Amino acid sequence: MNSLERVLVRTLIVGGTLALALSPLAAQITVTEAGKVVWPYHLAYQPGRNVVVGSSFGVNRVTRSDDLDTDLWQIDLNIPSDGSTPSGNLSSFSTLPRTRSGWWTCYPMAVQRNLPNGFQRDEIFAFRREFNSNTSSWTYYVARYSPDGSSVNTTWTNLSSLSDVRAWGMAMHIDHEGTWGHDILYVTERMSDYKVGRVFRIDSSGNATYVADLPEPPHPDFRYPYLGVPRALSVIPNDPTRFGSLAGHLIIAREGIYGTLSTNSGDVFLPGSPIYTVDPITSSSTFHGYVPIRIGGIQKVTGTYLLLSDWGLNTVWKLHVPDLSNYIGELVAVSTGSGYPGVTPAHVPGLYRLYYDGSNWQTQLLVDFTAYGIYAKDISVTFVPEPATLTVLGMGL
Repeated sequence: MNSLERVLVRTLIVGGTLALALSPLAAQITVTEAGKVVWPYHLAYQPGRNVVVGSSFGVNRVTRSDDLDTDLWQIDLNIPSDGSTPSGNLSSFSTLPRTRSGWWTCYPMAVQRNLPNGFQRDEIFAFRREFNSNTSSWTYYVARYSPDGSSVNTTWTNLSSLSDVRAWGMAMHIDHEGTWGHDILYVTERMSDYKVGRVFRIDSSGNATYVADLPEPPHPDFRYPYLGVPRALSVIPNDPTRFGSLAGHLIIAREGIYGTLSTNSGDVFLPGSPIYTVDPITSSSTFHGYVPIRIGGIQKVTGTYLLLSDWGLNTVWKLHVPDLSNYIGELVAVSTGSGYPGVTPAHVPGLYRLYYDGSNWQTQLLVDFTAYGIYAKDISVTFVPEPATLTVLGMGL
């Protein structure tokens, strides 16, 4: 067996590297363990620190001696993972005690560069809930952290003060395109009717303003209560040559399964994830139908390195996908496994190009995560943007 063949059949090794066996993108892809943490979920990359800040998932969560008792954690990518759980390059980000549990996750976001509205590179914004013992109820906030987590405004934006919102079934995104004034965009569900989405924008002072509602998709998908939750929110790159009149709009995906589900009442066809856009000028929302994958996130491609959370294996992976250089400035969606037994055909967890053909949103599989033994039900991706890729190359990724 020659050296290339040894690479192609190599299995996952703790702290090691796995090379691509089969994938739609032709160039060799490498996957390396960035670090180990209990049930990693949402990720945010800090280009100035070369650190990934994350939050863990909480469903059916039990206390473990290897867990961190804080809302957010950080993995220092300048230090190789040692393969232990937790890994030696993992530490708490800030000292705020953990409030995430059940379905709660903190959805951290990182500012990628200094923005005109005053947001500073590497600042972290994240969901936070506080318990009020006087009213025996929770209040929901967006917290604002300094880049190293040493200081934090825990009540920067009070989401509970917003009208008719469910607060926690949500997605957030920082506008780096500028078509939304570099505000934070926030989508959740209406408390009075969870089938209807509700979009807000949050300015640099923490003031939240209502933008639009997202109408209920025309399908019985919502008989299953946790389908339809907003899972992905991004700003379409402000590039009319690629995205036409939708350039600069919001794009939002709600969770949906694609395939046929067998039930006691017979087979039900589930059409996938509903897609919406919102106009930054008129604030009008448009339903664009469905795409045939279960979307867990939407990102703009900003580099050839990405970070992937895999809570099933308690691991954050680092992927180098050289052919993504051909997709810089495009949108990609990360798809999870179906999560529901009996759905056919089985979903392919992976990275999909998400593009608009002038009439409909379409998907194209770029990276099949199962080729690397990654079958996660829920995963998220964040990119290492250029020129930060040079820093990553310097650490031997």
